[in-house]
Amino acid sequence: MSNQCSPSNGNPPSSPTCRALSEMGEDINIYHYEILKQFLLHRNAIAGFNSKLRELGITQKTFCQRVGITEQAVSKWKRTQIPKWVWYALRGMQKK
Repeated sequence: MSNQCSPSNGNPPSSPTCRALSEMGEDINIYHYEILKQFLLHRNAIAGFNSKLRELGITQKTFCQRVGITEQAVSKWKRTQIPKWVWYALRGMQKK
């Protein structure tokens, strides 16, 4: 784990990934590290999406209506991956 958590590879020991790994113990292997890293990145993306909606003062339902998608599509993203175009759509909805 020590070579996975270093500032030189973009993972300082204080990062959420490294803190979670240190709680799991030293015997964690690279496979588990990558799974945890992807999980945390996705969780952060979901939090960012929800935060952006709050910042814009709109609900998930309103967002869906504006871009012409179903709420089920957003639920799917929250289980898989948020498409890049969503971030552009959110940026376009910012108040000027």
